[in-house]
Amino acid sequence: MSTVIPLAVIDPPRTPVVDTGADDNVIARYLSVLGQPNRLRIFRLLLESELCVCDLEEQMGVSPSLLAHHLRKLRESGLIQVRRGVHDARWLYYSINPPVFALLQSLLSDITGRRELPAQALCGSNCNCG
Repeated sequence: MSTVIPLAVIDPPRTPVVDTGADDNVIARYLSVLGQPNRLRIFRLLLESELCVCDLEEQMGVSPSLLAHHLRKLRESGLIQVRRGVHDARWLYYSINPPVFALLQSLLSDITGRRELPAQALCGSNCNCG
């Protein structure tokens, strides 16, 4: 007799644990994970839609073990989440983790929210051009 384990026990959803005073550390952690080109590509594919492993393998063109490694890193960071198929639990579907994406979006918009850079940022504080 087999026991069915709910997906939440196998891969609990990861929600951001954020110390509001540590925004730079949070951003750096996410950017570090996304700094690897394959992981960034996976993340960008998942921004378009939820995908199963076979679709990711096809679109990425990498070995299954390398894909599994990158998916694990993205899941551990909380950037993506996984669910099992309804009709066949062997199928895994990956998607962006909405709360973490919202946090990342918010943190990055704080950094990139400027419309233009101040003169000091363009030339440097030691510049005598201004």
